[in-house]
Amino acid sequence: MPEEILLIKNFSGGISSASKVAQPPGSFRFGRGLNIHEDPDKLSINPASTKDSGDTVVDLPLFGCTNTVNANLYFLGDAGKLYKRTSAGAWSVLSTYTNAEGMGFFSGTNLIYFVSNDQQYTLNPSNDGLNSYRELNSATWHPVESFLDKVFTGNGRELISTDASAIDYDSATVGGGLTVDFNYSIRCLKNLGNWLFIGATSDNSSDARYFLWDKYSEDYNYSRTLKGEDGINAVDIADDGTILIYAGKKGNIYQLTGIDAPLVPVKTIPLIETNKTAEVYPGSVCNYQGDNLFGISAGTTVTGERGVYSWTYTDINYPTGLNFDYAISTATTTGITLQIGALLAPNSTDLFVGWRDGANYGIDKIDGTGAQATAKLETLIHDAGQPFRRKHYKNFKIKLAGNLATGEMITVSYKADRASSFTSMGTIDYSVDGAINVKNFKPDILAYELELQLSFANANNTAPSIDSIIAVYEIENLI
Repeated sequence: MPEEILLIKNFSGGISSASKVAQPPGSFRFGRGLNIHEDPDKLSINPASTKDSGDTVVDLPLFGCTNTVNANLYFLGDAGKLYKRTSAGAWSVLSTYTNAEGMGFFSGTNLIYFVSNDQQYTLNPSNDGLNSYRELNSATWHPVESFLDKVFTGNGRELISTDASAIDYDSATVGGGLTVDFNYSIRCLKNLGNWLFIGATSDNSSDARYFLWDKYSEDYNYSRTLKGEDGINAVDIADDGTILIYAGKKGNIYQLTGIDAPLVPVKTIPLIETNKTAEVYPGSVCNYQGDNLFGISAGTTVTGERGVYSWTYTDINYPTGLNFDYAISTATTTGITLQIGALLAPNSTDLFVGWRDGANYGIDKIDGTGAQATAKLETLIHDAGQPFRRKHYKNFKIKLAGNLATGEMITVSYKADRASSFTSMGTIDYSVDGAINVKNFKPDILAYELELQLSFANANNTAPSIDSIIAVYEIENLI
């Protein structure tokens, strides 16, 4: 049969829901560290993740918080360490408690509210003064969120509040709230503007439930049950009003499309084994530069890659897609002791990522500079629509969107007929090839199906961009 050409030059769809078909259009099978939105006509590498906290952080940060008093940042770790980062980048431990259960800032009192060991505390960011003022119940999570003129705290079934006018340190409850249904415990809160979103876990079943409340009604206004999930773990809202819900332990992402509408499933985190789990913690979500980001916080998955993902789109002309944007600074991406506990975007340029990697802990800063040290692209499985016929792949060409620079290298590999691993066909290496922008490979492959992998290694804070991937092949006549 005559030669045919496989051309891959659109990467804007992110990680596909299918292994062969681009769902959404322009998607790939998997990728890590890829920038698919800066220019949809080329594939770039995202900025670097750099450890910012030095040796100060020694437990998994679960919550991060900024304030309107100064530019200091605060993080609360799972073993109870309360950390402070000054505007100059100096880190310190302010105090040690028992664990982390919730954190948030309320401009009505200019105080940071956090919960540790079932005890609510306040922190004054103007002088770092700390006070303990309210005993809470033994719930695992006590999320904190400001809404209208109060700061609200989840307390098991109760939603309790503190008024902006004063704090009564001797009172069990200050201000009004509500109580959610029996057998549910509040896990996450989110201010949606006119509504407070209340996500809850079930005490004894696999039914998650969320509530919407306007603060003025004596009871919640709307309630919905999400069957098959064991909890509403986290929630975030994008600049365009998109509300994303992270539920259960199978990596499922839902979208809230209406006040009294059921949640719509939009995506599942890839590579999670059928009998394994992946979970997003309440503090491991944030809106960074208009994009919804989330980190994989817990679970038993071994094959699932862990880091900071996004669910967003370039603009109205391109599809919404899932992307693995950032690996942590250690470059580790798998293992049950790799956890992303907290995300915080205190301004329009900086993103802070709290993580654990085995016995090591830290908080990374991403500020748009440098490039991820490693990244990879795995293409969809190609079978030319005829998986029953073998193909003879004879020539491959990688076209860059600029000349290769010092310290940059791409390893080009393939996987024939769903092999267990990729086989290298060569590299594009500045130290060997110089400042080239195109290179051909001729591995001579016979296969029914073929996948390609591009692995990036960047040594000098720069990274190459991909314009297109081309393969020439013939299809055998016989079946």
